[in-house]
Amino acid sequence: MPWYPTFNLYEDDNVTLVHAIVDVIRIDGWNYDDSPTNFIELTNTRSKGSIIIPAGDEAYDITLYARLGADNYTALMSAFNTLKSNIAKKTPYILKLDVSNSSTNDIKVMRLQPIIIDTTRGNLNKFLYYSLTFRASCWS
Repeated sequence: MPWYPTFNLYEDDNVTLVHAIVDVIRIDGWNYDDSPTNFIELTNTRSKGSIIIPAGDEAYDITLYARLGADNYTALMSAFNTLKSNIAKKTPYILKLDVSNSSTNDIKVMRLQPIIIDTTRGNLNKFLYYSLTFRASCWS
């Protein structure tokens, strides 16, 4: 049986599943190894060289492009409204991205932007394509 990665959103307790994001087509902004780090660089104007002072992790965006499917328009809009109400704005979550069949990459995220529906794809009767953007590393 083939293995497929899952994209699950948990409450900040890392136990309670809020929403399983299914049928993900593409993910942008996710860096598996590390979150981007910021630094302060002091350059010397009288000689060569500089001093790098680590300044911590930067917040960044992760965008999931996915598709909802249903039998008819009413069920499709109901599924979209469930998605919208389950993933509230300005609420801390933990996004678990599968990196293998036994390990996940856990990222602290928050939804700050609206969920964008792509009206150029699908017929909006059986499928709804959308993008969901999370701000990562924005809470501790």
